[in-house]
Amino acid sequence: MMYGKTEWSRVPGTFSVELFYYDGKAPVWERHTWDNENKKYTYVETEFPMNLRQFYSGDDVIELVIEFESDGYYDPGRVSGAPEDCYPPEGDDERTLSEVYLSISPKERIELPVEVQQELFDYFYEEIKEVEIDTSGD
Repeated sequence: MMYGKTEWSRVPGTFSVELFYYDGKAPVWERHTWDNENKKYTYVETEFPMNLRQFYSGDDVIELVIEFESDGYYDPGRVSGAPEDCYPPEGDDERTLSEVYLSISPKERIELPVEVQQELFDYFYEEIKEVEIDTSGD
């Protein structure tokens, strides 16, 4: 018997990041990392793997938006009661690419080629896995 298992399918999510261009050099973005020594999150400027100027040559700040869907489950397990009824928590959360684009304004966006979308999704996959999604189904 399973207690409190949650399953979800095709739950939308969004990851976005601002890319900063300095003096015409490759763009950088601020990676949010945990500083264990100081026990706080810090931002580290990280060079971006591709130049998106071929798609947009406007401002020095570009917002990159990655939309995805999540399919998965979570079972909190059972950690009390008769030993034969107990089992550890388990779960899985697979995130798949929906679309990647550059957001110029609330009403203007630039679609990117499919192969570029996949490359960016793969590059940011660890950050995308950290995005909280609503699996309540409401």
